[in-house]
Amino acid sequence: LEWTPAPAHWLHGSDDRLHTIVGERADEGIRTSGSAGVLVFGPYLPFAAGAYELRVWGRIDGVGADRVHVEIHCDRGATKVARTELSVASTGPVLTTLSFTLDADCRDLELLVIVGASTAMTFAGMDIRSGDALDAAG
Repeated sequence: LEWTPAPAHWLHGSDDRLHTIVGERADEGIRTSGSAGVLVFGPYLPFAAGAYELRVWGRIDGVGADRVHVEIHCDRGATKVARTELSVASTGPVLTTLSFTLDADCRDLELLVIVGASTAMTFAGMDIRSGDALDAAG
């Protein structure tokens, strides 16, 4: 059994710092409602410059012809830090892992999960680990 350090930040889909425009809150997180748009945005937390890894937790039952876009921004959305796309169903629990580097301190890190109208998905939560925690788990 290997010890793994706790994530720097873990947020469940029900966390008040995570918001939705087109989703519905449920016990298991934030789920799609049949509308295209921003399923999840937030948490607007400060992070020091450095290397990080984001994991998005949940379940994708189907995407149809759409793709799920996962983006990380800083500076009130002005600086796009990283982006990836998901195009296949996944039972999770980890839907994607995205490594990124902040070249400067970020006052308001934002995660965006953008879905299409045909996407059936539940966002259960997210965690962000620093490079130091990743090295220790290594």
